[in-house]
Amino acid sequence: MKELKSNNGPVKTTARLGRRFAIATTGSAILLAGLTYLTITANPDYFLFLGGTALACTAALGYIFGRQIGLKLEQRELEHILRINESHKTVQQLIKDKEFLKSETFDLKQHREFLLKLMEDADRSNKELQKEIYTRQQAENQAAQARDNMELALIGGNLGYWNWDISTNTHTFNKRFAQLLGLSISDLTEDLDWRDAYIHPDDKDRVIHALLCHLEGKNDDYSCEYRLTKGLEQWIWVLDHGRVVERNASQSPLRMIGTLLDITE
Repeated sequence: MKELKSNNGPVKTTARLGRRFAIATTGSAILLAGLTYLTITANPDYFLFLGGTALACTAALGYIFGRQIGLKLEQRELEHILRINESHKTVQQLIKDKEFLKSETFDLKQHREFLLKLMEDADRSNKELQKEIYTRQQAENQAAQARDNMELALIGGNLGYWNWDISTNTHTFNKRFAQLLGLSISDLTEDLDWRDAYIHPDDKDRVIHALLCHLEGKNDDYSCEYRLTKGLEQWIWVLDHGRVVERNASQSPLRMIGTLLDITE
């Protein structure tokens, strides 16, 4: 008895077909020999040996041929079972591959959805950024226009302009402001304390008082007339007008701008 194993359990393969065929052949030979023997009973001395020999040869040949045919049938049956097992394995592998492909397809679908969401978020962020850039450009254009308009107003009014960063105690000026002091714009530095250096000593206390009243929020605007030195020996009267334009959360002043107008008669 031979055994083959498959995915469904042990498969027992026998030579039943071959053995039955061999038995049938042998039986037929015996029957033929018997008939021959009965036929020649008329002369038993001569034919007895011949009949027995024929019987034995027939039985032997019948068993040999039957056995060979049985082995051939057995081999074919084994090959058939092997093919069935291979087919079964192939089907099982295909099922596994199908499950794997199904899982991979699901993962790819999730990955695609994630990428699409990222693209949508990136597109939305890009639109928001473009809107912010446009808004900032508009604000910058408006600020530039306002500066141009202010410059035109200062030129038209022959006004000097000063910008005081209170937090750093630095100043910026325009060209007309320098001219009022008898200087060029390159002579004015950011850290120049021009009030202390160029205001008439008799007017300083009054100027500082008016300035502090506005910085402390007592007056809406700062305005003061005083004498300002122009060059080495000349004094001119000016109208100094300004306002705080930036304060912090505690309302302390951060930046103040103003103008100077020559009112000398």
